[in-house]
Amino acid sequence: MPESPLPNELKTALESAGLSVHKKDWSDYGQGFPLEVHNADGDTLSLSLDWAMLFSRFDEGQIGGAVIKDTGEVTQSWGLARRVPALAKGQNIFESPVGLLAESVFRGFPSHLLLNGVRLLGAGLPAHDPTHLLVLVVEAAEEYDAWRKASLSERKADALKRIGKALNMNQTQQSLAVAATHSIASAAELAAVMLWTYNEEQNALELAANVGANRQGLQFFGHLPLSDTPKCLADLVATQRKSIVLAQAEDSPLTAEIEAKICYLPPGGLVVHPLIVGDNLLGVIEYVGRADDTAFADTVDLYQTISEHLALALHSAHLFEASERLARHDPLTGIANHRAMQDFLAKLTENRNKSSVGVLMIDVDHFRKFNEEEGHDAGDEVLRLVARTLRDQVRSHDLAARYGGEEFTVILPDLDQKRTEETAERLREAISKLQYVNAAGQTRQVTASFGVANYPENGNTPSLVLKAADVALYEAKRNGRNCVATAAQASPRPMEIRPFDLSMIRGYVSDAALAECATELETLRRDLVALRLMEKCGIEGIDALTRAFALMILLPEETPEWALDLPHDWSVALNLARALVHAGPSSRDYLRAGATVWNYRKGTNSGYLDPDFVAILASQPEAA
Repeated sequence: MPESPLPNELKTALESAGLSVHKKDWSDYGQGFPLEVHNADGDTLSLSLDWAMLFSRFDEGQIGGAVIKDTGEVTQSWGLARRVPALAKGQNIFESPVGLLAESVFRGFPSHLLLNGVRLLGAGLPAHDPTHLLVLVVEAAEEYDAWRKASLSERKADALKRIGKALNMNQTQQSLAVAATHSIASAAELAAVMLWTYNEEQNALELAANVGANRQGLQFFGHLPLSDTPKCLADLVATQRKSIVLAQAEDSPLTAEIEAKICYLPPGGLVVHPLIVGDNLLGVIEYVGRADDTAFADTVDLYQTISEHLALALHSAHLFEASERLARHDPLTGIANHRAMQDFLAKLTENRNKSSVGVLMIDVDHFRKFNEEEGHDAGDEVLRLVARTLRDQVRSHDLAARYGGEEFTVILPDLDQKRTEETAERLREAISKLQYVNAAGQTRQVTASFGVANYPENGNTPSLVLKAADVALYEAKRNGRNCVATAAQASPRPMEIRPFDLSMIRGYVSDAALAECATELETLRRDLVALRLMEKCGIEGIDALTRAFALMILLPEETPEWALDLPHDWSVALNLARALVHAGPSSRDYLRAGATVWNYRKGTNSGYLDPDFVAILASQPEAA
């Protein structure tokens, strides 16, 4: 075959390969798909192809061809074909991507292939020479560029869609980090993705999630303290708060010795972005491309977009967790609050197998006296010390909570009575080692009393087992404090009933009216005490209820609340009592109203009756 680009011999060769070649305008012919080649003399060679080309007009320098034997050897090559390494004369195409095209042609199926900016079209030679095939090579740089851009756009759109779904479906930082790294690695076909979150207290990056890093990488990247001498790109980016893009991992000494060793797949390019919202550093994400991904450099803008969306999602997750923490943690001590403790205990006791749950009620000894002598700031510090000790001394799945004031509660899942008591003693000893040094340099020892109970042995509902632990706590105080008492050891609290003071409501009703009902009110008060309400409310609570009922009895039904100028809790008690008790007052009626009023004052639903009160009511006969 001659070596010149477009001689008459080439026309013959092309025709023998099954292509129609004409030296006329294509409009004179109407079969196949046109491809016109123009030479320097102004001649036009029109080819009729079995495939449609994106572009149909070429100059003679944009076309070429090669003849290939069935053994894969390239016997002749001319024109543009010489720029394709696989089609160089003497090469074996079966060792290159062109081999698939050749195999298809030798099996009788003309084929074409887009490869690195050229289009290869293969067809067999005449039947008397079945051992050779012709590969026509056509310039396709613009076609390849258009295809590459379309492919990249599709890849980016698919990646953003999948990653956006992962970002929207997770509210916590940890679940978001795991979902995001897996979605990004899968959608963008990366060798590895590593996501760190910033720990402000330790000024360090913590590896929250990763895909593609081996065990050695996890050990190296797990905790990265930020310093002036960065160990890797992640802490460098976090310190400088600037992105870094590398064409290859070997381009930086920080990555050549690390990423190349810790990735399961051979790494290619790298993109590392800081995750920042406003002035707040939330973390760092590193994208590691595959060594064989030729499109990685063209998707750098995609990783910038992903990082921006991820930073916003992490910020939202951080705010969500902060609000959840505020709702379920005590702001002074940082441990769980009363609500979180009640929810935790309720979930544990919902278990039908009735596995034992240990409950500890803890009271800091002589705390009010300490507060008066040292001040509230010192008292707050002692509460924080006790809370920290409880939190650090219990298991990860236990719960230490602030019950209120100087009282704490510890919930111990799956602990029997013996082990619960042992845990209480261990915690008591730990607290007794605490010391507070005041401004004068004096050392004050901190101690606490412990009440121990177990579910379901000492109570088959959350309220009952807490009550049992509270009674045990009272026993520990009665035994001299700084000790542990169990529900089995506890004796009922003595009923210390002081005289009832009616002076607090004299401004609302006349002395004569009070004198007429004084005996009735005292009887009511003693009925409430006898029904064990003092264990629930305390004598102060019973007195408050009795005063509210006194107003209910003595004031006219139509008296407007604004005319009374009552304290808020009294007015609430009065309105609830009026709604519940209309006529025929009895101890049971008063008790029902009292239960509702007390629940309301404790912040629960005003229509809810505590199970303890319901049980007491059911056991009491009507009493006029």
